[in-house]
Amino acid sequence: MLPKFRAWDKATNKMRGCYGFNEMENEVYVSSVANDEFNGRLRTVHAVKCRPDEVVLMQSTFLKDKNGTDIFVGDIIKTDSTQGVVLYDVLEGLYHINGDPLQYFVSETNSNNSQTEIQVIGNIYKNPELLED
Repeated sequence: MLPKFRAWDKATNKMRGCYGFNEMENEVYVSSVANDEFNGRLRTVHAVKCRPDEVVLMQSTFLKDKNGTDIFVGDIIKTDSTQGVVLYDVLEGLYHINGDPLQYFVSETNSNNSQTEIQVIGNIYKNPELLED
């Protein structure tokens, strides 16, 4: 499975799709329009070059929330029992929320013997106000 990324564009404060990297040229290829501006009416979206310091890359966890939304590092998620930011622990090789492995929330069952529902409610760049609590 190939890694999947998205990119927060620091100049425009918009989330963009990330299509690849050119390490030799120190370039990142991102979509020409922001994810929230793509409304299905555009016929083409072009990849544009930018420098790595112009964007913040966020890797997919390869998990989806209850609505089918991909969960990325930097997303703010809410479950039955907690709300927090998805982070990646390099030493453990695990995604975490508030110190608990993300996989714990995906496989956790509640008192009704049904699976805990994870919902992406924002991300740390677009919705920092969700972290003020």
